Amino acid sequence: MEEVLDYHRELLGEEINLFLEWVEKPLRRSIRVNPIRTSVRDFREELEKMRAEQIPWCKEGFWVEGEAIGATIPHQLGYYYIQEAASMIPAVVLEPGASDAVLDLCAAPGSKSTQIAPYCKTLVSNDPDFRRRKALWANLDRCGITNAIMTHFDGLRFPRVEFDRILVDAPCSSIGAARKSPGVLKMWSRSYAKRMSNLQKGLVRSAFRLLKPGGTLVYSTCTSTIEENEEVILNLLEREEEAKLERIRIKIKGRKGLLPGTERCLRVYPWDNDTEFFFVAKILKER
Repeated sequence: MEEVLDYHRELLGEEINLFLEWVEKPLRRSIRVNPIRTSVRDFREELEKMRAEQIPWCKEGFWVEGEAIGATIPHQLGYYYIQEAASMIPAVVLEPGASDAVLDLCAAPGSKSTQIAPYCKTLVSNDPDFRRRKALWANLDRCGITNAIMTHFDGLRFPRVEFDRILVDAPCSSIGAARKSPGVLKMWSRSYAKRMSNLQKGLVRSAFRLLKPGGTLVYSTCTSTIEENEEVILNLLEREEEAKLERIRIKIKGRKGLLPGTERCLRVYPWDNDTEFFFVAKILKER
């Protein structure tokens, strides 16, 4: 625990007290209405029962109240997906189009894939872990996704197929999960974050090489460290001349990237919007 506190004192400065306060607060429940099964308008009555409040950056996203939102018939039928509010940001930033072929490189358990699928032509949902793929398949099926292909390639060695848009919601040290899983703070270490950073750098470079010229890649994590966020993006920009960092424009209170050259990245802190920690970068592959 002391190691994670020392790191965040350096990272956050005077905001360390906010960090200590907010990691103790329960995470606010949120859902995303599934447009394949219903619409926000048609689901309004159920939303009113849950005392739903619109999430500004996602038109289908709502903060809700209730203890058993995963045990309802509408949930079991795929009318909504339980998803943390900041987790909805990457798919919104990706902006999938009706004619796009999209790759979700690290897809399980499927929150982003089920968010992307209604808005693209073809989706490849990839995850190399068998146990996690079972959850991915179950969620794709429950949400009525019919335009997705599920694959199990190592993200570092994905076959050379080109995509219009790619999401790399990378495995990370998960500091953002502390509000629902406090044990993360006890397990965290700088050495672990650095190991994850090496994996993330490889994943994002691998993904970028699969991107069509003019295509968009979104990189995201639910963690706070510079090693897993800004350093990963700078590594890609230094190695790939065609990579251009794009500005992110969504309705959220966010912070700029912390290293020179990453100012267009988005950092989200729990106390800014009552969410997890989140980091998002949007990268264009120039023609």
